[in-house]
Amino acid sequence: MASAYSASDIAITRSGAGTLAELATCRTPAVLVPYAFAADNHQTANALYAVEAGMAQMIPEKNIEKLKDVALDLLNESSQLQAMKEALARADANNHWEKILKEVLDLAKEGGVKK
Repeated sequence: MASAYSASDIAITRSGAGTLAELATCRTPAVLVPYAFAADNHQTANALYAVEAGMAQMIPEKNIEKLKDVALDLLNESSQLQAMKEALARADANNHWEKILKEVLDLAKEGGVKK
């Protein structure tokens, strides 16, 4: 997915946590269409967070007919795309994936969590 995201000007995708992390890592602006039937409507919450942080735009699935116009408008606004990429870079800097991975590997080497 990293190659596809990195080669794209924008992504049109759902808004699961893993997807948002991948978008941030690849600095790919997105139009998010949350899956309306996700548990506790968490995809909408994720999408709202991304929109508020300036990383993406959101279209509820019930308004999907607006997707083409929103995507084309975004593609024609290079300054907005750049601002979204900068917001994605800030989000990625806060992910701390390397630290989490190191801690997990250290635990595995030590034989797991001690009770």
